[in-house]
Amino acid sequence: MVQGNKRSYSTSLLITARMKHDIFNLTCMLKKSYNTSANSHFAEVPPPFPQQAGARPSLIPTTDLKPELHEIALQAEQYLFNHRAASTESVYGQDWLGFQKWCSSHGLSSFPSDVRTIALYITWMAKNGRVVSTIKRHLAAIKARHDDAGFPTPTHSAIIKGIMQGISRRHGKPPRGADALLPETLNRLIEKIDQTTLIGKRDHALLLIGFYGALRRSELVGLSINDIRWCNEGVILLLHHSKTDQCGKGMLVGIPRGKRPETCPVIALETWLVEAGIKEGAVFRGMDCHDRIVSKRLSGRAVPMIIKCYAKAAGLDSAHLSGHSLRSGHCTSAARAGVPHNIIMKQTRHASLQTMLKYVELGKLFMENSASAISL
Repeated sequence: MVQGNKRSYSTSLLITARMKHDIFNLTCMLKKSYNTSANSHFAEVPPPFPQQAGARPSLIPTTDLKPELHEIALQAEQYLFNHRAASTESVYGQDWLGFQKWCSSHGLSSFPSDVRTIALYITWMAKNGRVVSTIKRHLAAIKARHDDAGFPTPTHSAIIKGIMQGISRRHGKPPRGADALLPETLNRLIEKIDQTTLIGKRDHALLLIGFYGALRRSELVGLSINDIRWCNEGVILLLHHSKTDQCGKGMLVGIPRGKRPETCPVIALETWLVEAGIKEGAVFRGMDCHDRIVSKRLSGRAVPMIIKCYAKAAGLDSAHLSGHSLRSGHCTSAARAGVPHNIIMKQTRHASLQTMLKYVELGKLFMENSASAISL
């Protein structure tokens, strides 16, 4: 027992020594930056990223290439900058812009950044009420921009990790996920849809396909006519890209026919496509209040708006409903019905069992509950 305590104590001393070493280096860097001008400290590095959307420095020089190779070099850069999903790149772009503006307002350089700047930035975010997940996302954006330019990033410094641990311990709280749209709740929403209108037929199909397919909102609005294959059992959807399929290998999702015509996703989808006269292009389109199609593809932002609209009409609290509520509802309902984990994951396309089990635990919260067996 004593020997174990000695080993634990020596390990603690080693970790403390490493932290002190990093703090010493940071202190030296701070002194150096205070004794030199802000510009001279970054005199040997390229200028920061432009703030205009999509503007980036060239990472593949073309000055010494033959003219016929210039176009290939540009294409190589396009491939390089497309290695992340467009949605991720968009979010990172907004976070990076926020970091740039903050640095500019305080006379600090955002690119390439240093431990001091990032430490001050994440501390400022925590003091201003930003949640831990948001701060971590900003750190990921800063890392991504430095990686793209081939520069090392100090976001993985022991000091930054220590600060994040402190922020998590003081400000951390469990995330509030989207409420699940369970069958009984979804039925109440469907009852409020005016299916005599074209927009009602669209929303009817949207909710049912999203629920039965456990689709993310990006997958739902990304469907095209060529992605649908009709069969006796129902329809098969081809998802070209998804959160767990960034390289576009493609995933097939089966949508079975429902037990009742009014809640059958296959009938709802077919009715919408026939009535709207859609034979090619996007499955779901943007519409106005006069039942006119006004956009070639429905925006992902419209999905939670549609869900919240019908939830309010049904007298439900829509504050915690989102585009993820359909997918969450599918997982939770399947878990309640006793569907094996591997079958649920096959339909939901979850890459992580741990992530999927969160829905299983929620679905069985009252089914496997010791309190239910206690009678007072």
